[in-house]
Amino acid sequence: MVYNILITGATGCVGQYMVDEFANDANYHLFLNIRDESKFKIPIDQCLNKTYIKDDLQNIGRYKTELKKLDYVIHIATTWGGVEDVNVKSVEEICKYVDPKRIKKIILFSTASILGRGNKLLAEAKTHGTGYIKSKHQSYLSTKDHELEDKIIHVFPTVVLGGDATHPYPHVGNGLKNMNKSIKWLKYLYFDLGFHFIHAQDIAKIVKYIVINETNERNIVLGNNYMTVKELIEQIAAYYGQKTIVKIKISTWLINFIITVFKIKVSEWDKFSINYKFFKYDTVNCKTFNLESTKDTIQKVLASL
Repeated sequence: MVYNILITGATGCVGQYMVDEFANDANYHLFLNIRDESKFKIPIDQCLNKTYIKDDLQNIGRYKTELKKLDYVIHIATTWGGVEDVNVKSVEEICKYVDPKRIKKIILFSTASILGRGNKLLAEAKTHGTGYIKSKHQSYLSTKDHELEDKIIHVFPTVVLGGDATHPYPHVGNGLKNMNKSIKWLKYLYFDLGFHFIHAQDIAKIVKYIVINETNERNIVLGNNYMTVKELIEQIAAYYGQKTIVKIKISTWLINFIITVFKIKVSEWDKFSINYKFFKYDTVNCKTFNLESTKDTIQKVLASL
């Protein structure tokens, strides 16, 4: 039997790694929601098990016939501006038109930014968040008590890295690619902050595992081991052969002081994040599912860039 999968955001960083995982797998046929296939860096013409849905995601309701045929949905597409037509209403449209008797899993991509300690929903995401974060918060709540709730799995990536010659870079990936230039001065500083990261290729591997295998978890936070910014800088410096002897700590109070004195414009979410500081979660990664990862450390990620 061939299963039909809708992948939205297929031309994005995570999306192209996701297509890699399913391309030419005889068990699946891919419905790829895109606007422009020229944005693919992967050899998409070699993917034989695909059908394009070439339209803006806010028009997904026009494709009721295709939606009724779906066995799985992997909804990655988003807009950073937090446009509700994409980040909220598209989820509602997809859930409305899939066949509840046929659909097996609907995997919705959110962001770990809407979660706090213990992976609990963060109230400040609604009150202080950017348009993007607020819309993800709203989208998550909109699926609560939905008739398909038992088939919906929310995926919360932490900081997403990735990209190479054949895959697009996410925002952070572009920054890491040029770290060899800035680490010469950055190695003398560190910030009292911490985070998790995960590579887009590992995200794709885990999502395919979730598609194939049963899971009781409905909220899955993706990330490798927690690390501080100090550890990050040290690892990047070591990769480029830079010694870190003297380090100056940039404290939270100093950052807030500089923002105030120089009247630097920052969002409410930025202010909250600076003071919240430690975005630490209970995460899963490739090791959790006994999957091989070649990009689970900063050194490996830098080598892959």
